[in-house]
Amino acid sequence: FFLPLDTAPTIMLKTVSVTQGLSTATVALCVLCMFVCYCDRVNMSVAVVYMADEFQWSTTETGTVLAAFFYGYVCSQILGSVLAHKYGSRRVLWLGCLGWSTATVAIPYAASSTTLFPILACRFLLGFAEGVAYPCIYAICGESLPERRTRNIGWAQTGVFSGTIFAFFASEAIIARQSWQPVFHVFGGLGYVWAALWIAVLGPQQVLLGESNGPRTVHLTPAAKPVAPALTLSTMRKLVVHRAVVPIIFAHLCHATTHFIFLSWLPTFYDSIDRAAINNVSAIRTDSGIGGDGGSSSSSSSGGVLSTAALVAGASLHSQDQGQEHRAHGSIVALPYALMMICNIIASYVADRMLTPPTRWSVKATRRLMGAGGYGLAALCMLVFLLLPLGSAIGTFFLSLAVGCSAITSAGHEANKLDIAPDGFAGVLQGVSNTMAAFGGVIGVPAVAYIFELTGSWKSVFGMIMLIYIAGGLVFGTRASGTRISVEELT
Repeated sequence: FFLPLDTAPTIMLKTVSVTQGLSTATVALCVLCMFVCYCDRVNMSVAVVYMADEFQWSTTETGTVLAAFFYGYVCSQILGSVLAHKYGSRRVLWLGCLGWSTATVAIPYAASSTTLFPILACRFLLGFAEGVAYPCIYAICGESLPERRTRNIGWAQTGVFSGTIFAFFASEAIIARQSWQPVFHVFGGLGYVWAALWIAVLGPQQVLLGESNGPRTVHLTPAAKPVAPALTLSTMRKLVVHRAVVPIIFAHLCHATTHFIFLSWLPTFYDSIDRAAINNVSAIRTDSGIGGDGGSSSSSSSGGVLSTAALVAGASLHSQDQGQEHRAHGSIVALPYALMMICNIIASYVADRMLTPPTRWSVKATRRLMGAGGYGLAALCMLVFLLLPLGSAIGTFFLSLAVGCSAITSAGHEANKLDIAPDGFAGVLQGVSNTMAAFGGVIGVPAVAYIFELTGSWKSVFGMIMLIYIAGGLVFGTRASGTRISVEELT
């Protein structure tokens, strides 16, 4: 999968001019692409609750199925950025969407096997295909005007959050009316629709031939012609360990680890609260001492007020539909991502405003404030959540707010990639950063299963997440840079 970069023929990166920027249609389709990408990624988080019941998967097996995605995701990040530069980001993005849509459609058939191998293979291929999305999107957004970079990245991230919200609601609705299998057919089909739109709007010449409609460099004189560094192993090594890149990668890793954990485990968390609430309510109803000490003991064992937990998590909405149990807490699971979308857009516009007159903050100060501030607020909200009973309404709000505040950091470390990347290297930097960040899913998602089985407590998991927020804020807030990396530093 990997090119022998030291010995392979040199791949010269295109030097991109940003005098014209991106078309609105291209930005809109990039947002839609991330929407579809995250629909296909998140639907498993909802469906896996029902699949685990049907196939009798243990918590560890469930974690393995969820984590298989990230093994594929890790493998294709750098490869995707190299292919995007060689063959065109628009073409590679189109092929990637076709690949992950096909893998999504195949999941129900793979899950029906007597072994886990087929579904693990599908999840791996889904992650491998989706791994090209971010490097391609960042390469395309690298064509943005400087004063619009943060908001274009912010809008692309909006597709992530809106896709997540839509997938939670739509998956629950589809399962309630039919079963979990059609979830993958519907969302896989959305990818094919996007692929057709991508060609229809941008044209076959751009997509199939890999040509860009973005601005091109105009060389006024031979002496003024900038030379982009060759994409060699030495260049990649210098990029990864550069003092301006290390805090970006670390902050991205912290964000990705927590984000992947929430994407994979939040529905299961609320489902466990749901089940505990119903079991305790049943115990109270059959207890002859209802309303006395017996009732108080049952209530306190769940760490919160049971009636509130049932209301918040949707425990009272268990119903039978074609023999399946429907756990209707999609709105609560989607709330954090609605807050993420709001915080992300606001932070993007505030950051761009800070970088333009009359305020004119420095790039370094702006990015550090957004990164450290976002992680700091997220950690504070998580601390309040940990001090409250699990399942309480106010606790659920602060958990959602913690996840929402973490999106502010996108105006820090994500936009900072476009600030410091040499011309033509935005997609490469994103590929490298996303590769490192994907290990957060590889390690973090199965780690949750082991931590929960070891301690039996969700608060142990959320306490770990709070520490990750603190670490990300401290490192990025003190080490982030705003200076573009020169070509000479990579050659």
